[in-house]
Amino acid sequence: MGQNVKITALIKDITTQLDRSSVILDGTNLNGNASIRMVDDGSDGDEVTGDNVYTAEISITNDSTGTFNFTISASDIVPNSTTRTGYITFDNTPPTINFTLSPEPRNTNEFYQSEVILTNSFFDLPDSNGIKDVKFSVKNTEGDIVYYDELSQFPIERRFKKSIPLIPGDNILIVKAEDKVSNITTIVDTLTYIVPEVSKVIGADGGEIESPDGTKLVIPAGALLKATKLTIKRVSASELVPPSDTAIHLMSVAHLFEPEGLVFHKSVQMVLTYTDFDLDKDQDGVSDVSEGSLAPFFYDGYRWIKADAGVVDSASNTITLMVNHLSIYDIGVDNRVLPTDFTIYLTRNPFRLNEGTTIVFTAPSAGVLTVKIYDLSGDLVATVVKDFNISGRGEYSIRWNGLSQFNRFIGSGIYIYVAYFRSTTGEEVIIRKPIGVVK
Repeated sequence: MGQNVKITALIKDITTQLDRSSVILDGTNLNGNASIRMVDDGSDGDEVTGDNVYTAEISITNDSTGTFNFTISASDIVPNSTTRTGYITFDNTPPTINFTLSPEPRNTNEFYQSEVILTNSFFDLPDSNGIKDVKFSVKNTEGDIVYYDELSQFPIERRFKKSIPLIPGDNILIVKAEDKVSNITTIVDTLTYIVPEVSKVIGADGGEIESPDGTKLVIPAGALLKATKLTIKRVSASELVPPSDTAIHLMSVAHLFEPEGLVFHKSVQMVLTYTDFDLDKDQDGVSDVSEGSLAPFFYDGYRWIKADAGVVDSASNTITLMVNHLSIYDIGVDNRVLPTDFTIYLTRNPFRLNEGTTIVFTAPSAGVLTVKIYDLSGDLVATVVKDFNISGRGEYSIRWNGLSQFNRFIGSGIYIYVAYFRSTTGEEVIIRKPIGVVK
């Protein structure tokens, strides 16, 4: 609509003379004018005078889409008359473009990742020239453009994915599609990126702290001996140290729990979260990992260690586990082949007071574990954990910082740690090994 169209017709009379004033275009269906004179005099768009090619240049006012006819009539001086019909196809329909966002927003257009994936599908009219380009832009609330990109080549299936970075706060996403006859569709949406970070002071009576993305700690009474400021914040994939063991695959949905290295006096409940997008990073519709194989891991400063078996809830996309210390926790898949017998080792031995150590053990079955520390005289100096519940066969870990259950440093020296494992079937295993503590 609003475009100029030139219509030409070759008109001759081989017997007598053509009445030049009789050449009329009926453009009722084009712009409502039923009597448009066509000329062969070099004016109004006609290129050559007297070549029998008659021309009319008209402005299109029809705003519909489809194929519309026009007629051209001419007479000779006798007069004999002739009428011919022609057709023009109009495309006044803008292209259609749809997109979905991954991961899906937790609440209305709220996201907790600094990047979203747009899965786009688009089409133009089957008889049109197709899409010219699609432009993507993100603006902040002040109107500044913080991201821009455009595509002019598209896959045959007319579907494509686009990674869109987000800034904290409101992001005004604008997707603009233009076809090859300048019809335009513009979609505007607001995506709110909430940085998943929270801090809270929790005392000896216990409490709960939850990040905006649902990651949380549930702390029972007595787990802390004094009021402590706890923090949960998301860790980007670029900040993570990759596992040295290639059989461990992380999903890079890590959170840092602070104060890092804090050891609780009772086990606390931790809930880690993930999204369907994290299961299918390439967004091909097929999960890269099975939810049933997911497990929690933590980083002890040197390596990634499996934290607990964890309970996976695929309905809420969460893993719930019991922990006794704070660190960086992530979700991943453990493809290692574990021993079938009860085994135990320390990640640092000896260790310094400000570093702590992690007691890692594999259990052949469900049961309970107690770990106690004795001096060389045989006196009990600390109980690291008592009747720690083991839900089934697998690898588990417990953090110890060299303090007694009364929160006092046991002193530098050589000690003996004793691990008592008792399975639900009554099998008992006792392991005694030395451990060194340095202040």
